[in-house]
Amino acid sequence: MRETRIAGRYAKALFDLALEQNSLEEIHKDMRLIYEVSLENRDLLLLLKTPVVNTGKKKTILRKVFASNITELSMRFLELMTQKGRETYLREIAHQFNLLYNHHHNIIEAQVTLAYEDEDIVAQLKKMIEEYTQAKVQISTRVDERLIGGFVLKFADNQYDASLQKKLKNIRAQFADNLYLNKFR
Repeated sequence: MRETRIAGRYAKALFDLALEQNSLEEIHKDMRLIYEVSLENRDLLLLLKTPVVNTGKKKTILRKVFASNITELSMRFLELMTQKGRETYLREIAHQFNLLYNHHHNIIEAQVTLAYEDEDIVAQLKKMIEEYTQAKVQISTRVDERLIGGFVLKFADNQYDASLQKKLKNIRAQFADNLYLNKFR
């Protein structure tokens, strides 16, 4: 909770600055990159969290990792976060910034888990969500063969499970209730 609140404040400050300087698209691209790198590279996060490495060294490392791929404003923001001792929140700050960007542009992120890859189902779901929410939808897909068939859709605070795995689980639960009554013997 505390991490999200702190990250949200810094993300909002960066978002407002990016709007003011008409560099929202560039900063959004930078924050997506920072978020993806932090997700893929656990060692970088551990390095940023350790108090053993001093602030100067952390700034140097961040500059070497990101300077050639992000704008100068984003780089200065990373250095400021490091100077203030907030470098451990960089992943969450980037995530919160992306949420603010999506809200500003009326974009909803959705995740679809399918039993097998099916572009038609994904396109239909995207169209249905767009009609339901009146927003643009960015949809990501994942394949999970354990679903057997169907899909699981998550967007905003909604989840719809239309998988065969869920239906079989419901049937098993009904049989477990043992609806058979002994008095008819």
